[in-house]
Amino acid sequence: DGTPSAAAIVSEGAEAVAGGAVHIAGGAEEFVRETALESTLWSRFYGGDPEFWVNVAYAQDLLSHVHDVTGLPWWGSIVCVTVCTRVLLFPVFVYQQQVASRLQQAVPALQAAEHEYAVASQVYNDPAALKRRNDTVAKIYAEGACHPWRLGVNMLAIGPAFMSFFFGIKSLGALDPTFALGGALWFVDLSAVDPYHALPVAACGTFLAVME
Repeated sequence: DGTPSAAAIVSEGAEAVAGGAVHIAGGAEEFVRETALESTLWSRFYGGDPEFWVNVAYAQDLLSHVHDVTGLPWWGSIVCVTVCTRVLLFPVFVYQQQVASRLQQAVPALQAAEHEYAVASQVYNDPAALKRRNDTVAKIYAEGACHPWRLGVNMLAIGPAFMSFFFGIKSLGALDPTFALGGALWFVDLSAVDPYHALPVAACGTFLAVME
């Protein structure tokens, strides 16, 4: 009579379910693969992978070159590169201090402009007070070459440099076996974590002292 049997209906249903399961499994596999790739990329991004960050690779090359040319142990090469980097960036630090000094000298004029704006806007309800205040402040910054954004030049220069060396040293410690014997005193193995955490504390203290 042309009516499909129960067995045929069950067979077709089973095939449809199997096809759906295969499709879902394929989608799940693709999702897991994409998630793993994304996780790897973020790990390389945040981990300072030298193959991902060119500046980290340059820092590694510089450290290796100093180590090979001078014959210093790894700890000596790191100290040498650190000192040279600070010497090279010292003019930036001096520039920041000069900007801070000029900005301090401009404080009375800035306070006067703010006071004038407060009186004009609150007492006299002058609609042009804000524009006049902004023009005056901009003129003070321009004449004194002391705009606050200039104070960030030091961090813009020092931050990327020392982060490059931080991740470069971290990667070298994991890749170069000679790091295990390149230290001194209690931190002979530079590829291992400092058990006393003295080096991270000293680094943070030095950084804060420089900033102060």
